[in-house]
Amino acid sequence: MASGSELTPFSSPVIDVTNPTSIIAASDVYFFNSQIDLCSVSSFDLSAGFKLSLDGCSFIRGIIIGEDVSVPTSSLEMSNSAYIYGITASNLNLLGEIVVREPVTFEGNTINKGKLYPAINSIIYLKDNFTNEGSIDNGLNLMTINVSGDITNSGTWTNNHTKLVGSAEQHVLLVNDMTINNELFYFTSELSTAPFQWYYNSEILDSPDFTGETSQEMQMYQKVMGPAYYGTYYCATGE
Repeated sequence: MASGSELTPFSSPVIDVTNPTSIIAASDVYFFNSQIDLCSVSSFDLSAGFKLSLDGCSFIRGIIIGEDVSVPTSSLEMSNSAYIYGITASNLNLLGEIVVREPVTFEGNTINKGKLYPAINSIIYLKDNFTNEGSIDNGLNLMTINVSGDITNSGTWTNNHTKLVGSAEQHVLLVNDMTINNELFYFTSELSTAPFQWYYNSEILDSPDFTGETSQEMQMYQKVMGPAYYGTYYCATGE
């Protein structure tokens, strides 16, 4: 990791953070060969636009906070089999090899510019606005991506299951017709009162490429979300 190696690394076999006060970065931070455990009580604040570099580390059970702007200035960079587990991360650029072990949530405005993949069978949660400019790949593991916001893809994206879950309009944008490749792509309304009717780009969806257009959950028969079906999805219900 060239950029991280320019910094003086923090290195310790185990770093347990039990103080619930947020750790606020005053510069870029570089951890090397360490296990950093926020113990489900603490957070790491990069909101001044700094970068957290993890080189051969595990970073677990806590919150990573980036600057709350439409285009992230804060970053998480990972290398050498570093992984995150039990993390909620907001408003970040994702750089390097972003290895996840569930549960992991990315929220706010997130841009993946690296390679995002699971170390084990995992569920990843994407909230708000997620953009993939790099690669997403399940590799040899099972990866389910639950989306409760909007997604944009201009890179490569291959995973087992993608589910859009919500109660309002959700947008799928494929830049330059870059596809999302899945074994299953399905949609679930968080509203549970019948009747149900799914809409695509404000028109009633009635297509042989889908099943369940009048159900709470709808599935796409195609294994590829491509140019024919990127756009806006919404389910009208009895609520």
